[in-house]
Amino acid sequence: MLDDLLACVAAFARSLEGAFDPHRFLGEFSARAQPLVPHEGMLIACVEDAGTFSTFARHGEGAGVPLDYGNYTIAFEPAGRLSRVTAGIGPVLDGDEQLIHDVQSYSHRVDPAGLPAGGGATGFGSRVGVPLYTGGRVVGAFFAASVAPGRFTAAHVGVCRQLADLIGPFVENVGLLQRERRRRERLAAGAELAAILS
Repeated sequence: MLDDLLACVAAFARSLEGAFDPHRFLGEFSARAQPLVPHEGMLIACVEDAGTFSTFARHGEGAGVPLDYGNYTIAFEPAGRLSRVTAGIGPVLDGDEQLIHDVQSYSHRVDPAGLPAGGGATGFGSRVGVPLYTGGRVVGAFFAASVAPGRFTAAHVGVCRQLADLIGPFVENVGLLQRERRRRERLAAGAELAAILS
């Protein structure tokens, strides 16, 4: 198992090379994690403020797993952020672990309207979610999902927790880097506009 965990971290680190693409970022990481947590989808969410989150990266395999909603951290668009009640992920962003055996019937401590709607939109039937920590605070959440209900166990939650502990600092640093890049782009555009107007 240690070798598989190290392979996952190495794959995650390799994904940081080159241009950041939230649609492809988790591809190799997902493949390396399959022996540990069999899944058809992965998602990493980033906390934006007290009530919203953005999507850092997502990955899906197979038919019936749509991915493109646009609400990505890299876009840094406040209007595109999602409410924490979306698909019932708020408890994970608050620091709780989550094991959902059947997305369509699960309503414990989540918005009962948001979870089935999210499950129906993604095609997933079960999932496990764990918070991402950096410096003792929750910076995001990591999810693995399956199209089949009842796919995950408490052991999968433990593995996801280990993966999240290893990738949490990477996620925060990449998110900060992307926000800084976007801020600099906006400052440069503002300076060009000021020059044109003057």
